[in-house]
Amino acid sequence: MNDLGYNTWMYRIGFVLLGVALIVLRLLPLQTTPQTWAGPDVMLCLVFAWSLRRPDYVPTLLIAAVILLEDFLLQRPPGLHAALIVGVSFWLKSKADTGDEQTMTGEIAQITIAVLGVLLATRLILALALLPRPSLTVHFAQALSTIIFYPVMALTSAFVMNVRPIKKSET
Repeated sequence: MNDLGYNTWMYRIGFVLLGVALIVLRLLPLQTTPQTWAGPDVMLCLVFAWSLRRPDYVPTLLIAAVILLEDFLLQRPPGLHAALIVGVSFWLKSKADTGDEQTMTGEIAQITIAVLGVLLATRLILALALLPRPSLTVHFAQALSTIIFYPVMALTSAFVMNVRPIKKSET
């Protein structure tokens, strides 16, 4: 197996391990009183950062499996969040496949559209299915905190995990 293939598989395994670790952290009872605010969806940031920067590291089925596992363990409607994230990550991957250099501002703008799209689609589908929805304030607070946290995840991915955007020579 060549070095690129081995490297890609190592990142895929790393993505699964990071995903499972993030799920376990969300399940830990670190706070015993109810929260009045919603923190960022770190898993969403991870999926979007890697999808936009290195789509070959996160194949669609891998994203679907990890997010579906998260849906089951966090007791969300099974498959709803997974389907939305897979669809949006597919859109982000198509943007990454062009190989054009992108500024951080443009990347954050795309992520803002993606996060708000997931939020609005989730609320719409839950409303159509007559399922309970989180309050609009909490939902938008989580979306805002996710958008604000995204640059931290992008920089961590780039400098700690070495997940850097695809160069034109690699396309």
